[in-house]
Amino acid sequence: MTGYVEDLLPGSGWGEPDGQCVAWYVYWETPPGAWEDYSPGVCGHWAKSPYLKLDYDPTELPEKPPEITGATKAVLVPVQF
Repeated sequence: MTGYVEDLLPGSGWGEPDGQCVAWYVYWETPPGAWEDYSPGVCGHWAKSPYLKLDYDPTELPEKPPEITGATKAVLVPVQF
């Protein structure tokens, strides 16, 4: 899965001006049924550019899911560190 994030309030972060990070909550399709997972957090205010690209492959995780056949939904959610 590839996702993009744009920091619309560039700054140092940690509340100045926003300091928000995001993650994708993904509903994957697998032969045994649905498998839900969060991507790693992405923090635009810590990057050198306001545009970030995240390539995420859950099959590289230690507790990887069974064979993924697709995704039914991906939701961008705010996260706090």
